[in-house]
Formats: sequence, C-alpha cells, structure tokens
Amino acid sequence: MSTDDDMWDPNNWGPTNHEFRIYGDDTLLHYVIVDEIDYAWAVQWRWTFTTFGYLKRSSVEGSRSDGSRKWVSVYLHVEILRRMKKRQPTKRHTIGDHIDINPRNCRRSNLRWVTKGMNNSNTKRWDEARKRMKARGVKRKRRRKK
Repeated sequence: MSTDDDMWDPNNWGPTNHEFRIYGDDTLLHYVIVDEIDYAWAVQWRWTFTTFGYLKRSSVEGSRSDGSRKWVSVYLHVEILRRMKKRQPTKRHTIGDHIDINPRNCRRSNLRWVTKGMNNSNTKRWDEARKRMKARGVKRKRRRKK
C-alpha cells in the first residue's frame, strides 16, 4: 500500500487540532467552538445567538391546558453540561458557566456548574475584559464651540 492510500484510510488518522464550529447565523461569521464528541449532536438543530453571545434554540416542553405548546429556550452550554452527566456539586449549583468567561468557547473542559453568586462574580470579570478589548487610541471627535 502506498503512502497516498494510507492518507485516505480512517484507521490511520490520528488526533487532529480541528476546530468543531457550530454556527449561529447564515453568514457563517459567528460561531461557537465545541468538542468533537458534541459536534455531531449539536449540528442537528438550528441555533441562534442571544444578545449576550450564547447559542440557544427553542424547544417544545409540553402543552398547556388550552392545547397550545409551551416553548422553552435551550442553551448549548447547559445542554453540553447535561450530556457530560457532570453532577452538580450542590442543589444551588444550577447555572452553566464558562470558566474562561468566553461564551463562544463551549468545550467540555471550559464548562462547569456554578451558583448564582459565583456567576455574578464572573460577570464582573467579563465586564472588565470587555473594557480591555475596546479599540485603543481611538478618540471621539469633540464638537467645536461656536
């Protein structure tokens, strides 16, 4: 067997540094990175971005007494935590959190269960990080006094 044939044999493929992306819009500009194990599961739904940068989808959770459907939002990072079957340390740990504060990084190693207080402290860190990311050296043009 030649070297070219080995390249096409999946049994010879090793681990890759490939990024598994889930897109949240039709322009393919905005995406979230997930692990390979979650990629095949996540691409079966259409995801959209929230204003805070999280991916979510709508799902029917049952029906109401009047026969109408009850729709709920399902967040990608929370679903990945549930798929991991990672137990919540206590009953108060009900919120899925990104360790590096980046909502676009939904790798399993970056997700954890937190309490509301822990999540609020992460929000403050995110605000500080966002301030540092703003363009530097750009100033607003002042109006001239007449």
